[in-house]
Formats: sequence, C-alpha cells, structure tokens
Amino acid sequence: MKGSLHPKNNVTLNPSGNESILKVIERMGMSRRRFILTAASASALTVVGEVSIGGFLRSVEAAPIPPGPGFRGIGFKSIPPNLNNPETGLLEKDLVSVPVGYKAEVLVAWGDPIMPGGQNWQPDVSQDAAAQEKQFGMHADGMHYFSFPKRGLFGRSMERGLLCVNHEYTHEEILHPDGLTFIPATATAPQSGLPGSQVTIEKVRKSQAAHGMSVVELFKNGNKWTFNRHSPYGRRITANTEMYVSGPAAGDALLKSKKFSITPNGSVDTGRLNNGYTAYGTLNNCAHGYTPWGTYLTCEENWNGYFANPTGDAPSIPGIEKSDILTGQNRYGIARTETRYRWSEVDPRFDASTNPLEPHLFGWVVEIDPYNPKSTPVKRTGLGRCKHESAQVVVDDNDHVAFYLGDDERNEYIYKFVCARPLRDFQKINYAII
Repeated sequence: MKGSLHPKNNVTLNPSGNESILKVIERMGMSRRRFILTAASASALTVVGEVSIGGFLRSVEAAPIPPGPGFRGIGFKSIPPNLNNPETGLLEKDLVSVPVGYKAEVLVAWGDPIMPGGQNWQPDVSQDAAAQEKQFGMHADGMHYFSFPKRGLFGRSMERGLLCVNHEYTHEEILHPDGLTFIPATATAPQSGLPGSQVTIEKVRKSQAAHGMSVVELFKNGNKWTFNRHSPYGRRITANTEMYVSGPAAGDALLKSKKFSITPNGSVDTGRLNNGYTAYGTLNNCAHGYTPWGTYLTCEENWNGYFANPTGDAPSIPGIEKSDILTGQNRYGIARTETRYRWSEVDPRFDASTNPLEPHLFGWVVEIDPYNPKSTPVKRTGLGRCKHESAQVVVDDNDHVAFYLGDDERNEYIYKFVCARPLRDFQKINYAII
C-alpha cells in the first residue's frame, strides 16, 4: 500500500538485457495481449499521480463477489469511488464509504498499546521510542489473522486469534512533537534555510520503533471485534529487533557487518563483527505471506532507502572486493543521501560508507511464529534478496510446497521457490496455546 510519503522506486536499476514485461506482452497473442495491456495500463495509472488517475477512478466501482465452490459470496450494492469531500469539494484520500447495511470501524490504531506495560497514545505524541515499542506501529500494510486452536468446530476458535500486521513506513511529520521535514543533524533551521526540526537519535529510535510489524490479540465481544491492550501474545518487532539468519547465505563473510551496541542514546561500535547468523531489525515491510505450518512471513521491500553512502566509497575489508560492495549498493539503489528519514546521520549502523555490509542483512523474507512472543524471527535467505512485495504459498496434490515472490522494483522479476521437503514434515510442529 503506497502513500504519498512512501519511498519512491521509479528508477530502473536492473542492468540486464532481459525483456521488460511490455516487450513480453508484444509477443503474445492479440486477445491475451489486449487483456494484459489493459491491466498494465490501469496499474501504470496508479503510480503517475492524482491528476492522471482521476478519470480512471470515475469508471471504477466496488462490486459484489459472486458465489463459488465452497464460497457463499459477498453480496452488497455497488458503490462509486470516493473522489471529493462533500464538505470541502476537495479530493479526500481517507474518506471511507461502505455499502448500505455495512459500517466501517477502527479496530486498532497507531499508538494503541498491544502488550503488557503499553501506554495509551498521547495526542501531543510526546512519548518516546520505549513507549512506541509496546504500541501498534505506523502505516499498516500486509496482514494475516491466525485463529487460536480450539476443540470443536474445525478445531479453530471463531472468536479469538492473533492479527499480524506490517508497518511499512512512518509519517515523521506527525510522529514527533516538533515533527516537520528533517534537516541535517549538523545544522539548524535558520542556518540551512530548510523547514523542519533537527534529526536526533531520540527521533530516529522512535521512528525505528514505529517500523516493523505488530502481533495483536483480537477477540469478539458480543457482535464487535476488539483487541487486548495487555495481551501476553502482543508483540512489536522493530528496526532493531534481534533476528536469526538462516539459509544458504547465513554465515557468509558479506553478512558479517560491524557489531553495534544498540542503545536509546546511540549505536556504539563494539569493535567486533556480527557472526553472519545475526541481524537486527526489519524494514519497509510491505506485503506478506503465511505458511501452512502456522507462521507469518513479512517481506522487506524498499529497505535501501534507509541507508546512505555519503562518500560513495567503502573501506577495504579483507577477503571482499570493494568493487563488489559498491556495485551491489548501486544495484539496490543505495544513494549518497537518504532524504526521507536521515537515520544514517545519527545512527552509524545505517551509514553504508563506514558500515558497508549492513545493507546485506536486509532485503529478505522474515518468518515469525505469532503464537510464541519469545521466539526469534528468522530471515530466510533461501527465498532470495530483493525488494520483496509478498511471499505466497501453493501446495500441490503431491504435498510439494512452493512460494511465489515478487520484486517490487521497476523492471524486476517474479520468483518461485520450491521447498525441498514435503508439507507433512512441517506439519509435525505443534504450538502450545495457553
């Protein structure tokens, strides 16, 4: 889900000579080509701005979903798209309309406490990173509901479960009390001539705490769904959460970045290296997936936008070619300046010129056990490194498991990963639910 503040990825970084999707479409049969071109044209309109998309929106309506095998359908009267605020006459992006007989309600909002010790959100947003780490994060994207096991109907509770939600990016202008567009940490607003407030480690820590994903316990209270503000299952996974690296890339020299002591007041270089099996944090979590064995997959999309290489260079590292590091940074779009969050100016962990291997720890699919709040998230390197949009699973009649993964960068690819073991091997996992 893209908002106006979402990091842009409109520049082609793919250096290969492979055909683009438009070239592939040109080689297809006429009827199929016409259908895909129509779909491609609609998709293109969604990235060129409100002016071009206006006419397209006027032709679209929400429509009912007809019944199908094993599905009763969703019946409702079609409604037109929202184009104008009826009071101001201006385009209102967050105006919500629903069909007759339906109503829209807020289930959980940014800043709501979701675990023991969580504080209620304050309108002056004066709370710090420690408070945000126990509150629902910002800008939700992919999500999945996991019902609790229960005796009876289908062996699943129909009134209680866990909602896993991605938090793709943050709105810095409202995250901080004086939150406007950041200016460099070494400057002041009058000197720089830029509007905004100075970037500080305290603000960066709060921004990092609002990223990642949330696990929220939901339950049905009468006819209304709500959430448990102090659930023992409630969890926040942020840009600083410790994670385990698994798969073919685990332990590789390219993943042995500088090891920092991550504190509220800064990231302190310990003088040691990570072991290649440990990573800290997940970023720009876009769409998602879930596994037949009951775990959640959160996908790291435009993670490159949180790093900067202000010098355009990198230090010499024994056994690793500097040119390989810089070529990789260029391939994934790490620029000299990081204009959205500017974490690298006060958090050296995100300075790709002095800590050039840290970016290699991002761009993965992260597996999370929603039922165990003490479990360590796992970065599954077997699913590849890119700007992951989602990870969707398919199980065939022979119990083979395959994941389909999309790279959200322009002119990239869709990938297929086939598990080596059949599904029955994974279904031996049992979760103990209190």
